[in-house]
Amino acid sequence: MVPMFVLWSLSMEHAILQNSACDIYQNYFEDIEQHELIEQFTSKTVHVYKDYLDARRSCSYITWSEEGLHFCSVHCNIGELKNTCTDSYIWDVEHPNTPLQTLVPPFQARCMEYNFKDGCQLAGGLFSGQVAIWDIRVGQEPVEMTLREASHSDVVTKVLWTGTKTSNEFLSGANDGRILWWDMRNLNEPYDFLNLAPKDTGTDVDPSKCFGVCAVEFEQTMPNKYTVGTENGIIYSCSRKYKTPADKIQAQTRAHTGPVYSVERNPLFIKNYISVGDWQTKIWTEDCRDNPIVWTKEYAVQLTCGIWSPTRCSLVFICRMDGVMDAWDVIHRLDGPVLRIKIPFTDLSYTREESQLSDVPLLSVRVHRSGKLIANGTEAGVIYLTEISDNLTFSSANDKPALSGMLEREMRRQRLLEAKIKEMKLREKELERERIRRQMRMEKENSIEDEEQDLIYSAQHQFWIKIHGRKSLKHTLKGLRMRDKGVNLLKPTNKPTIFKRAAELPIPFDFRPDTADFFTEEVRIAGEHFLEQFDLKLRHVSTNVRPDVVDAGPVRVHHQKRRHKCDNFGFARIDRGRRWRRRRRSFRRFHHGFGQQQFAFVHLGAALG
Repeated sequence: MVPMFVLWSLSMEHAILQNSACDIYQNYFEDIEQHELIEQFTSKTVHVYKDYLDARRSCSYITWSEEGLHFCSVHCNIGELKNTCTDSYIWDVEHPNTPLQTLVPPFQARCMEYNFKDGCQLAGGLFSGQVAIWDIRVGQEPVEMTLREASHSDVVTKVLWTGTKTSNEFLSGANDGRILWWDMRNLNEPYDFLNLAPKDTGTDVDPSKCFGVCAVEFEQTMPNKYTVGTENGIIYSCSRKYKTPADKIQAQTRAHTGPVYSVERNPLFIKNYISVGDWQTKIWTEDCRDNPIVWTKEYAVQLTCGIWSPTRCSLVFICRMDGVMDAWDVIHRLDGPVLRIKIPFTDLSYTREESQLSDVPLLSVRVHRSGKLIANGTEAGVIYLTEISDNLTFSSANDKPALSGMLEREMRRQRLLEAKIKEMKLREKELERERIRRQMRMEKENSIEDEEQDLIYSAQHQFWIKIHGRKSLKHTLKGLRMRDKGVNLLKPTNKPTIFKRAAELPIPFDFRPDTADFFTEEVRIAGEHFLEQFDLKLRHVSTNVRPDVVDAGPVRVHHQKRRHKCDNFGFARIDRGRRWRRRRRSFRRFHHGFGQQQFAFVHLGAALG
């Protein structure tokens, strides 16, 4: 039999030989890239709270108490304003089967809100436009209500307590487009108000022009500022420091194409807030109000509400019309939600076939102050309490600087884009102004050219009228007198003389009494007598006589193989030369200012033989 110590020594020797054979400190798979562990975001439905009334009502609002042990759910039927149940419930988180207390308002309630300093007080907005105050220690009936004539004229959609020292003040917003500020110590009338109308409507605001209130946000750390989302997609940034309505509305932004269902500020970065409407959720900042800095993709279904997580600064919960709630972490990813929660359909009033084919919209959402529990209210009146995993509940050490850097970077990018767009618009305006100035300059130049041309035409016309009316008249009379005395102005030549009857020639302008308005009556009578008594003939002193020249408009006089024009006014233009200088005593000359050319009057009467 082998002793035990021998066997032990053999096993030790074998182990030592193994250690020598392989390197136990060798790091294997060094060339393989290491991947980060993917966090699995999970959720589960904890409790379901149902409205067991026969009338099917929607859960329009949910609010958590400050202690966090119970919450209030508001149920209403918007389609039926009369003859319907008005009950709302206060639920204990651990007892989903039976409500902890029932609140019975005189009219249907649309919203309710806990007083953050007194967990026993609630303020609720009613369909009648009034605001009711409950004290759950007293009973289920409201202890105080606002007067009907001093309240809203439409359904109250939002009630918020303000951060005052006495915690007695709250505001209410309704579909009539008014924001009213109340004090619990005097509910007979509001102590302040604001009409959400366009800024150019003036002091007298028509109630029909006001935009209905869908969402109101009031941050307790900024008691003078509040943000309002309206039914036409405009977000109003308002302030209480000013007295006039025009000064209270500091800015208005076109945010969505439809109603703005939710406006919520980030719990850590209060300058940033989200707006939920139509098919998108957008993140805005106070420093850049014209455009959002971050936005989600457009959904195929409409969105109903949204809210920030109170404990994780980068997490946003968005509810949809198809019964799905998306959790977006803007640090983790921006192309899609990190978690998608499909709310189960458990409404007993629907049949099995309807429940399989229908997706019930989610109308309200509220997150517990611990950030782990989420309450969702559906159109069927059922409230689902959902619990999310710890990695979605708490923020890591790097979340705050990462979110701050991302928001700052996106804000700078948006400012650069706005500056670029503004520069492009200014450039377009400058080009348009330059085009208008060029067009006006061209029109002015054309008008100046037209005026100059008109002046030239007018001067020419007046000049020839003067010449025709003075010189031509004078020489016409002189030619007639010389013709009567038998004096010939043109020297006779040995060439044969050719005569043409005056009836075959165009009558000169001087002898047209109907067109010569400036002729005196005596000259007109003398001209008519001359045409009747004498047979006017034209002597052409030339070897080549052209009959076509005689029938033309201007009369042509041929003299010693030179052809000179004679216009309708009776002037013959002859160049200066030796022959002209010899006959300068026979013709009366006068200068017209055309350089070396001289003008002499030759009338038909002077050419008669």
